Amino acid sequence: MGRLIELQSIADPARGTLVVLEAGRQVPFDFPRIFLLCDVPEGGLRGDHAHRDQHQLLVATAGGFDVTVEDRAGREQIKLDDPRFGLHVPPLTWVTLRATAPRSTCMVLTSARFDEADYIRDRGEFQALIGR
Repeated sequence: MGRLIELQSIADPARGTLVVLEAGRQVPFDFPRIFLLCDVPEGGLRGDHAHRDQHQLLVATAGGFDVTVEDRAGREQIKLDDPRFGLHVPPLTWVTLRATAPRSTCMVLTSARFDEADYIRDRGEFQALIGR
């Protein structure tokens, strides 16, 4: 199941907050790929798939998302709207993001480069893989 990770943040009232993302420290995997889901309209959906081997860390950098994660243990909804927290999504976890504010943005760090073969886009195939 996905889990929220509190990221290292250093607050400075005069200059704002610095949030640190380091592989092996705040992020529990190396991340050769980073991408942004930008300007997602309120109510807009992203994700709606799982990965066979890839880990992801989702960080809402603007607006927010209700994230639904599902794995062998069940289904859970997690609010992601604070850039000081990242949601770790391990392999074989179905993830769906729904934007809760206009122009929401999510930064995604992944443990591997893009590989279409790693994606599970069919919900029936996913459920068979996790034994549901």
